[in-house]
Amino acid sequence: MWKDVIEKEMKKRNVTLRRLAELTGYSYEYLRVLFKGKQRFHEENIERIGKALGVNFELCPCEESLPRPPEEPESENQKPGKEVF
Repeated sequence: MWKDVIEKEMKKRNVTLRRLAELTGYSYEYLRVLFKGKQRFHEENIERIGKALGVNFELCPCEESLPRPPEEPESENQKPGKEVF
């Protein structure tokens, strides 16, 4: 996901991976590993790359990764259409 977003911004700005390495201070080889998906992007990577490109990437947790409260089993008396007094 981040790879696609970053590549789109790089293309808009005509920035190559080698140029991004110069702008971020990351090695070209390290960025290649990230963009090939052999390592995951981390918050620090994304922020530094965004700063180099002049973009503020909004970081937020994915909905799938958020903990969910346990679901309470429905009792026979609490099914839709039945009122409990």
